[in-house]
Amino acid sequence: MISGGHDKTMKTTYANGQKGFSLIELMVAIAIASVLMAAISTFYHSQLKTHVTQQEIADMQQDARAAMYMMTREIRMAGYDPLNSGATIRLADATEIAFDSDSDGTANGEIDSSERFYCGLDNGNLVRGGWTNPAAPNPENLSPVALNIDALDFVYLNSAGQIAAELNDIRSVQITLVARSGSQARALMRKRTDTRTYTNQQGTVILPAQNDNFRRMRLTAAVKVRNLGL
Repeated sequence: MISGGHDKTMKTTYANGQKGFSLIELMVAIAIASVLMAAISTFYHSQLKTHVTQQEIADMQQDARAAMYMMTREIRMAGYDPLNSGATIRLADATEIAFDSDSDGTANGEIDSSERFYCGLDNGNLVRGGWTNPAAPNPENLSPVALNIDALDFVYLNSAGQIAAELNDIRSVQITLVARSGSQARALMRKRTDTRTYTNQQGTVILPAQNDNFRRMRLTAAVKVRNLGL
């Protein structure tokens, strides 16, 4: 017998006595599920952005620090010349340096090509190489040491800590390096506009504000070239 009233919840009753969901209940459930899925998706996307950003920064820091370690170690030995072979700094430019070092102290008292060092920038990459002709430090056999380097700067100081006027006056080298997080700004990285201006240790601008979404870091070192002036 059918009651004269009606079910306000509009549930469907099946033959076995079980009741199903009404259309309104299904819509509410779908709405709640959608909100939860949106929250989960937003959280996951946020965590993914954080992970990608941290990974890019970590890679940048590792490459830049390895490059700086290599430069400081080799430049410190510039002019090492136990047999008076003539080792010295050959090129002292703001963005590149070339020098030789009689690292093996060979008995013939000569500097060979493996003891000539060059360091500079090449298409945004820090490269290392050597040269063959003793009279002309033209870089050869360049190999990348660190990628995505926006600026490399050398400042050469004399024994009084002032800018060296001549190659023979150089007693220390200030190195400034600005590294960039990748060759292109990844879409999943957290967006932050880099408006900073990067300077060397003398306060001279070596990289103006780029106003892009790359992350950058600036590393500096002061290297005493202990073998010069002995």
